[in-house]
Amino acid sequence: MKWRRTLSVKGESLRSTLDALEARFPFKESQEVVRVAIAYAIRRGLGPDEHEAPAGKDSGTWNTGSIDPDGSLRDVVTALYPEEADPYECMNALMNRGLSALTLELEAGRLHSVSDLLRPAGSPDKR
Repeated sequence: MKWRRTLSVKGESLRSTLDALEARFPFKESQEVVRVAIAYAIRRGLGPDEHEAPAGKDSGTWNTGSIDPDGSLRDVVTALYPEEADPYECMNALMNRGLSALTLELEAGRLHSVSDLLRPAGSPDKR
């Protein structure tokens, strides 16, 4: 089976969010932010088909091997979304949906620390 080989951020606003997260939190490289965005989407229950993909040109692209070098993220996505034929296509959708949700959190001033990324959906900001 031939799977997607790259993950691409759609649109400049999502790229700006990725850059802001990379600057604000102790991430060494943008691939770490991509993984966080995927995990954030999963944590918030944003499925890969819940919303249409954001419009816009690709504003950042990573090889799936650099995002998921050992295939463990692929295995998690395959287990959580068995109906998806391509786990990397699913990851791409989750990354963009996670970045969209994180954009709203940043704009609302609700992201102050890495622990805020782990806060369950709907829980109050304790600041």
